[in-house]
Amino acid sequence: MFRNGQGVTQDFAIAQKWFTAAADKGNTLSQIALGGLYEEGKGVNKDAAEAAAWYLKAAIQGVPRAQFLVGRMYDRGIGLAQNSSEAAGWLRRSAVQDYTDAQYLLGNLYYRGRGVPQDYREAAALYRNVADKGVPAAQRDLGIMYELGQGVAKSDEEAAKWYRKAADQDLTNGMVRLGMLYQRGRGVPKDFDLALHWFKKAAEAGDEDGQNKLALSYYRGEGVKQDFAEAIRLLRATADRGFADAQNNLGLAFFQGQGVPQDFDEGARWFRRAADQGDSEAQNNLGLAYYYGSGVPKDMIQAFMWFNRSATSAMARAEDREAAIKERDVAANNREITMRHMSPEQLAQAIAWLTQEAEKGDTDAMFNLGLYYYLGKGVAQDRVKAYVWFSLSATHRPVGEDRDLAVKNRDLVSTIMTPDQIAEGQRQTRAWRPKRS
Repeated sequence: MFRNGQGVTQDFAIAQKWFTAAADKGNTLSQIALGGLYEEGKGVNKDAAEAAAWYLKAAIQGVPRAQFLVGRMYDRGIGLAQNSSEAAGWLRRSAVQDYTDAQYLLGNLYYRGRGVPQDYREAAALYRNVADKGVPAAQRDLGIMYELGQGVAKSDEEAAKWYRKAADQDLTNGMVRLGMLYQRGRGVPKDFDLALHWFKKAAEAGDEDGQNKLALSYYRGEGVKQDFAEAIRLLRATADRGFADAQNNLGLAFFQGQGVPQDFDEGARWFRRAADQGDSEAQNNLGLAYYYGSGVPKDMIQAFMWFNRSATSAMARAEDREAAIKERDVAANNREITMRHMSPEQLAQAIAWLTQEAEKGDTDAMFNLGLYYYLGKGVAQDRVKAYVWFSLSATHRPVGEDRDLAVKNRDLVSTIMTPDQIAEGQRQTRAWRPKRS
């Protein structure tokens, strides 16, 4: 009553006293409520650890909401030391009792392979269960899995169906994704007017990706009369709020001189803003700017660095692996072209920078160093170092194709090494520790 102000003046401090009295006697509802006060800092000093302690008391008694809350805190590392395995365990206990929030978050863990082996089938099953209950985020995520063929048979029609369900519940990302299907004619008839409708609806709700997509519709004249001025207005408004895709697109507009006077300096500045946020396309564009000296001083080392960052960032994308691989390969090809036009001194600087990144734990940098030492590219050929860097890349990459490729290359190098060289490579691999930035 005092917490919600029902029949009495709302007073969290008094509510805390009553909840504590009941919680100390084992009342699980009060334990959860008391944890909530500590988590939000209402009537008490905000204390995530104290909140977790009260949630845990109820969770141990089998209360699904409390088990979800404990799992969530383990997942986020709030109030409890971050531990994805513990998070998965508590979420699973809650999920088997049909607690919707736990099922959804557990699906996220299976999708990303965090705390559990990555399992798209299990993720899809959990998302479907939650989506069938009408939860729009799960409907959107199930749509993504159908669009990409992850854990389910690839079906753009099914993707469109689930995106529409999410969009009809005002989930703006569902609107944007449905609009993109109409734009491409995948799973639905190609229809720029309907694509524009959904982009505009998402944009009007304040969705930055929707505003970015709407701007591109005006820029290209898709579903609406081409209007560079309106496109730039929308891009600038979204870019000013820090949305990386819009910043990159605004940079492209300045480079192309469409809707704005051509200005390489301004374009490069927008590329950098997006690149600094980890946007792989912007990083590649900034690399090109340095390679050609457009809007920034020509600098082959900077070009190499940004192409390398772009290749790494592309593979960090959580969704479309096929698109990510294409994006990575473009940046990697640009990086290799840059290396062919470097002086020996520049090559040495590039390899030194790459080594620093590898020593910090960048697994892509490790893999590339393995290649360069194996081929003698930019460095003296060294099979032991190639073996070490391939080994480290394999050890620290998650299970998957990239890890398998690192293992394959390590094993290939070992076929041309002496037993003593292999032993030395294994010793160096065991002794390696990442260096702090």
